[in-house]
Amino acid sequence: MSRVNVEERLRGLREQALRREVRPDAWPRLQRRLRRQPWRRAALVAGLALAVLVASVVPGLLAGRAKQPPVPALGNLVPKGWREYRDERENYRFRYPPGWVVKPNGLFQGQALILPPESAAVPLPVKNDTQLPFFMTAANGWSYYAASGAGYPIAGRLPGGQAFLQTNAPDRPGRNFSRYVIDWGRSCSRDPHPDPGTPATDCGAHTQHVTIDGETALWDRYHAIATTIVRSMAPLRATLPSHGDRALPACRPDQWTLAIPKSWSLGANADGHGLQTWQMFGGIRYLGHGPACHLRLTLQATVEQPDGTPLRVLGTPATTSIEGDLPKDGSGPLSRSQPDLRVPNSSTLHWIFSWENWCRQPLGQTRVRITAAGRSGTQSAPKDGYGNCRNVSPTAPWRIVPLP
Repeated sequence: MSRVNVEERLRGLREQALRREVRPDAWPRLQRRLRRQPWRRAALVAGLALAVLVASVVPGLLAGRAKQPPVPALGNLVPKGWREYRDERENYRFRYPPGWVVKPNGLFQGQALILPPESAAVPLPVKNDTQLPFFMTAANGWSYYAASGAGYPIAGRLPGGQAFLQTNAPDRPGRNFSRYVIDWGRSCSRDPHPDPGTPATDCGAHTQHVTIDGETALWDRYHAIATTIVRSMAPLRATLPSHGDRALPACRPDQWTLAIPKSWSLGANADGHGLQTWQMFGGIRYLGHGPACHLRLTLQATVEQPDGTPLRVLGTPATTSIEGDLPKDGSGPLSRSQPDLRVPNSSTLHWIFSWENWCRQPLGQTRVRITAAGRSGTQSAPKDGYGNCRNVSPTAPWRIVPLP
């Protein structure tokens, strides 16, 4: 995508999803949960009642989005006199203007608070009930950016070439909010305080997370500056591509199989109301045969009755593509006592399909079939959750979309 096209999209697209207030410590708490329970990514990101951050799972992918105020267009050059912030451990740097301050939050290793002059003297760590008039956060996490930003409607690249996904939304009356998830490539990093059951070192895909949150008056004053700060983000050290090592031999059919968990989640629709989207997610299981290999797959989702008769649903067959390395990005059981699927948080070999307004009508034993390279498996429709669609119109969109 050209730089001009990126700026056109940044000017012209705004997400329709609604969010609660995003506090400076909200992302760290979510990130630690994602490290500890990566197989619950979709539920943590999209559930209205399960996370501090409330995300829409399909914004920008569905028709009928309302137009939102444009995002200011900016050049790529950082003004002279801006300072540089560097985090050697988390492998990122950025520039910020005189008068602004950057402080480690203290609640999460590697998260920086970026504050304008009005908030420069705020004591740290910031408590949950602290109301900051305008702030930014920056943090690096063990995750794949395309999954972290599943459903974000704006895509582009930073001046340094890093791909990003972006969402913009009113936060609350009188506030605005924007989030970027940026592809930070593959690198090895170590968590000095890993959660139980998670490795201390990870060499998979990483994501740079940046948020902008502020009262409307200060948003109008500082948003252009904040966007320039985001565009100045860059790694301190070179990283490998997130898609893995394409020089490895292609994976043989006997080296992998589809990993479809028994679990699923319910998320919010594009309008932010109700848990009316059924999210199906999974990964690729490495079968342990042969050397390390590289895998590229196109997955397809279709719907069928119990006897295999196809059921026509808008958007099907829905397709998505994934790419990564085995065994590094392979999925496996959570533990001996929890045999359901664990998708590594930093794996690029996971997939998500979402069925909006699935509960608009009874599905019975309807199932969704996931197919890739001749392999297939199914996930049965939820048996409960129909109460979420009590107020849904019989003509409401009933469709399946792939994420990201």
